[in-house]
Amino acid sequence: MAIIAAGGVPAALEAHKALGEGADVLLMEDGLDRAHEVALKGRAARLGRLVLGPGAGHARMRGLVLGFGAAVADGPVGIVSASGSAARELQVLLDRMGVGVGGCYVVGPNDLSEDVGGTGTEEALARLRRDADTEVTILVPWPGDDRVADRVVSLACDGRPVVVCVFGEEVVVPPGATVVDTLDAAALAAARIAGRQVAPPAAGRPRWVSGGLIRGLYCGAGLCAEAAYLLADRLGQVTSNVPVAAAVPFDAAAGARAHACIDLGDPALRAGAPHPMVDPLVRTRAIEEIAGDPRIRVVLLDVVLGYGVHPDPVGALAEPLGTLLRGRPQVSVLAHVVGTERDAQGLAEQERRLAEMGVRVLTSNAAAARMAAALVG
Repeated sequence: MAIIAAGGVPAALEAHKALGEGADVLLMEDGLDRAHEVALKGRAARLGRLVLGPGAGHARMRGLVLGFGAAVADGPVGIVSASGSAARELQVLLDRMGVGVGGCYVVGPNDLSEDVGGTGTEEALARLRRDADTEVTILVPWPGDDRVADRVVSLACDGRPVVVCVFGEEVVVPPGATVVDTLDAAALAAARIAGRQVAPPAAGRPRWVSGGLIRGLYCGAGLCAEAAYLLADRLGQVTSNVPVAAAVPFDAAAGARAHACIDLGDPALRAGAPHPMVDPLVRTRAIEEIAGDPRIRVVLLDVVLGYGVHPDPVGALAEPLGTLLRGRPQVSVLAHVVGTERDAQGLAEQERRLAEMGVRVLTSNAAAARMAAALVG
């Protein structure tokens, strides 16, 4: 596996070299021209190789973690996802249920587009089919073209159980597959199929209802999309810079009037700054802006642990969150920590410090979004 952290034309050139040497390719960064992606993945398909990304972020192959992955146990579940943050959330939630993950392939946000055609997803599913220890597959066909998504879902149904997670999108699912609309439901379904006797965590209750607007500040596009879908389903209009059918495209004017979920990892927002998983600068500035906006009463955060990310993400957010909560105690900050005790940052320690600041910690990204909706509902 060749791991390529460059973007643009240099990434395409290195990827072609790697394919010529007989290697699979993991393209970490966004920014590769769509035509280059089509050419790369078409060539990989002819060679029987796998190209993950661009914008893949991480992958897992039977205990080997590449890129910004989570530290989870090996096990019977395989994951193929267009979204890296969705794949990470699934691994973490499964790990907390005592279920390990074998292969996890992040194909990137363009793979299921009409022009790329799901080429990377097809090969990733083929890898899982050849793995005799994979008992159940979870497929997250978001973002993607409807027809391409329908086709890869049918390919995933190869006789072994398949769980398909869609964020309110329409998808044609063959008989025998399980369809859910949130990542926590997908993890729960897969765990039960794998033979674990697990129950969903008890739903929390709001301590008070505040009214006002919700602002979700996310490191991951998949988690941002899941939250936008859940908020729109419960509250009506939500704006977002990720493609979700239930959400209105985000802009400053729309965001001032409505609930908003924002993927801060979007290169267009970062303007050259590091990804917020690695450097909190972009999110720190966003929290500082919220502190001066009396309309915003609930803040949603994902706090990502694992390999390659910030060594202490809660510590990096302590100052702006402390300023916000001291200056506007009526604001509710809800967070979900996407990590495990195996991660170097430590799940329990990160959650404990958030709680000490006055942040409410939820068991999943979906649970945090549902709680946010209840708080303003």
